[in-house]
Amino acid sequence: MINLNVLPYLESLSPGLPPDFLNQQFAHPSDEWLIPTQIAHAYQGKDAIHFVTPITASFACYQLGVKLADDIVDCDPNLKFSFADATNFSHLLIGLAERAILECPQFIFGEVKFKLLYEILRNVQHIFEGQSLDLKGCETEEEYWRIAELKSANFFALPFILTGIGLQLSLTEQQHLAKLGMGYGFLIQLFDDLEDCMAKECKPDWFGEIRSLPILFAATVPHPDREWFVQLRSEIGSPGNLEKAQSILLTCHAIGYCAYQISEKLAECKRIIQLLTCPNRLALFGMFERFEKALANLMELVPT
Repeated sequence: MINLNVLPYLESLSPGLPPDFLNQQFAHPSDEWLIPTQIAHAYQGKDAIHFVTPITASFACYQLGVKLADDIVDCDPNLKFSFADATNFSHLLIGLAERAILECPQFIFGEVKFKLLYEILRNVQHIFEGQSLDLKGCETEEEYWRIAELKSANFFALPFILTGIGLQLSLTEQQHLAKLGMGYGFLIQLFDDLEDCMAKECKPDWFGEIRSLPILFAATVPHPDREWFVQLRSEIGSPGNLEKAQSILLTCHAIGYCAYQISEKLAECKRIIQLLTCPNRLALFGMFERFEKALANLMELVPT
């Protein structure tokens, strides 16, 4: 459950927002909004929850703002606002993310605020550089991982980084948390790729430039059905072609390769957690349980 102090805190920073705007935006909390609280539990126990309220508020606003920008780029048909309003609200939410830190009473030292704001602004640069590359697609696995690093790994590493700074952990501990967050972000990207390419309806990943690791694998790695897969993808909207292309993703081991990458990322995250000096590592291992369960379900689909 998201820290209940977050909404009142944000409302105090932005009294001029449209009525119920924040309530609507926060109606469906993201799992990632719990990360600062989970890290606080790992290091300082439940009494530290109030301390990470501004960080939770900041990242929640940042994630919502970036998602709106992403929806605009994708021309998402489910976008609840006009493009003009969505653009304005995206800017507003990212601005609120910065204000949540700038006006935070807990971080009385200017140096801590400066570091937090610097990381948010650096993240903005990485995210939109990744978005720009993503629009061009990728032709090699190296290009895919570079985009995933900029767009996803860096993005989801942000709450890990901000919390480490906010708790004033050692530099080594902050670096380990940043790497853990990068691993978390890569896992999010891989599972998103799998969910989109195996959905019952055609998702945007099937159209235009290649942005998905399973599709990149099936379209570029030598296998008997590669040319057929490429042809199916070029006509993916035709009846039956999506199902045929998805079948090839399984038989050519594209899905199996993604499962392997997920397994490797999970193992690396576990190794990083063991390097941390927090008293309660279980709070951090708990963040990755859903990925382990999803991987177990995925392995049931992978041909042996």
